[in-house]
Formats: sequence, structure tokens, C-alpha cells
Amino acid sequence: APKTLNPVTSIDVSSREIIAQLTADLIHIDRATQKVVPSLAQSWTVSPDGKRYTMQLRRGIRFSDGVAFDADDVLFSFKAYLDHKSNSPQRDLLTVGGKPITVRKDGRYTVTFELSQPYASAERLFDSVAILPRHLLEQSFNDNKLAQAWTLSTSPNQIAGLGPFRLKQYLPGQQMILERNPYYWKADRLGNRLPYLN
Repeated sequence: APKTLNPVTSIDVSSREIIAQLTADLIHIDRATQKVVPSLAQSWTVSPDGKRYTMQLRRGIRFSDGVAFDADDVLFSFKAYLDHKSNSPQRDLLTVGGKPITVRKDGRYTVTFELSQPYASAERLFDSVAILPRHLLEQSFNDNKLAQAWTLSTSPNQIAGLGPFRLKQYLPGQQMILERNPYYWKADRLGNRLPYLN
């Protein structure tokens, strides 16, 4: 069984397997090909010195509860992962050259990341960070309780992500039921909304 549904604090494989179905990242590494593919960031540019990544976010995307996604969610997510009080295992991954990466909003659908020095596999940094819904988690963060959010006892309607599925029901020791995210942004080549599985 998973130990948590909180992407900020999860470290066990069981939790991460479920969380991966509920959430999405900015840039994704295809595990079969090891190629970098766009995800929530539809495109990005890298500065000539290799220290600045400017990402254009997809427009019209909604979390699994129907609330719109934009750059504020990205800023909040990185703020949460980098905050010492959150105690996130991803914090070390988001530190380059001894300094945490910084992020700023350059428009509703544009974010810029600054690294202290060039980093050869910088795109992979963004694959490890599940984007969080600011509208659901900001209060917990402000109250210094983000690490205690999204436990296995949290009501499914209080959990939302940008992944292909959303939580429907959890019965401890028995089953966890995920259902199709009706707002999932991906579609196949024929325009059919994914996932196929309900």
C-alpha cells in the first residue's frame, strides 16, 4: 500500500507509482527511449550560457477538479519543493552548484528558471517535480503543514492533479480505485482524449 499521496514528501515506490498516475511534470523523460519530451511545458528555450530555461506552458489545461492551471501553480510547486520546512527529497535535486534553482513568472503561461551554473542534464530536473494545485495546497503550505497534507485519509475531492487519473476511493488494506481524469490534456493522433481506460 502507498504511504502517502503527497508528491512533496513521498519516497516509497508504492506511493510514487500511484502519484505518477495523478500528477504531471513540466518536461518528461520517456523511460523507454530516455528522450526528453514536452509535458506541461509545450516548449522551452535555453540561454546561450546554459543557465536560463524559459518555458511556455500549455494553455487551457485544468486540474482533475476542473480548476485552470497556469504559471502560478508552477511557482507554488517549486516554492513548496525548495522550502526547508517541507522536507522534500526533491530539494537536493533542485540544487545546482550549491544553490537552489530560482523560478519567476514572465506571464500567465511563461516561467523562467535560473541555474547558478550550466548543468548538462538540466531538463531531467523538471521530470522529477509533480506540479501541485496551488488552490488546494497553498493554505497548508502557509500554515507550515504541507508535509502533513494529502494523507491516505484525505477525501478524494481534496486531491487534484494534472495526470491521466484521479483518486476515486481508497479502502485501507483492500483497494485503491482511480478513475479517468475528465480534464486530462493529452489526446491521441486522432484527437481522442486520453486515457482510454476509465
